[in-house]
Amino acid sequence: MDEATIRQYDLTAEKIALFHSSIAPTRLYELAKLYFSPGALTLDVGCGIGRDCNWLLNNGFPSYGVDASYQMLLSARAKYSNLQLIVDYLPNLASIKDSAFENLFCSAVLMHLPVSVVLDALRALWRILCVNGTLILSYRCSVTGTEREAGKLYSKIDKEQLIFTWRLLGGLVLLTESLEDSLRPIIWENIVFRKIS
Repeated sequence: MDEATIRQYDLTAEKIALFHSSIAPTRLYELAKLYFSPGALTLDVGCGIGRDCNWLLNNGFPSYGVDASYQMLLSARAKYSNLQLIVDYLPNLASIKDSAFENLFCSAVLMHLPVSVVLDALRALWRILCVNGTLILSYRCSVTGTEREAGKLYSKIDKEQLIFTWRLLGGLVLLTESLEDSLRPIIWENIVFRKIS
């Protein structure tokens, strides 16, 4: 994870918590209901303030959360005391055992990694996912024309390279879509992956 980005999240955790509490990624929740296995262990990678982890838990997906920002996790614990959260982050997710989760939810995280480790991060997600498990991945690029936006890294992700690498590992791509954000001039890339071997 990009250190400057972690610092920005730590510094602005309360502001981000306030903003994220007022919106919800409705489309990603629809995808979770369509593709995730109900009752199966679920990990929210980059859980931030815990909003999505809490939604998953309350909708039949026993959930855990990991995030790189300690301050974001403090905000999550203050709002959702029922969540199980730890500090960990891509590209390694070193504290997570192999094949530990059947459902992975990873929204607004991948773009904060340097391009040089994005595929390593994808392989880490593959590693912690069970066979026949599902990964919902969502990310965006910067809207400023540079890699930095408000001090945070927004790497340009090559979607075709992600898809090629996942298939090379032995997985399936169940869905890809590009959607405009309803509140901001942002395009979100959503991909649903399945691990089959």
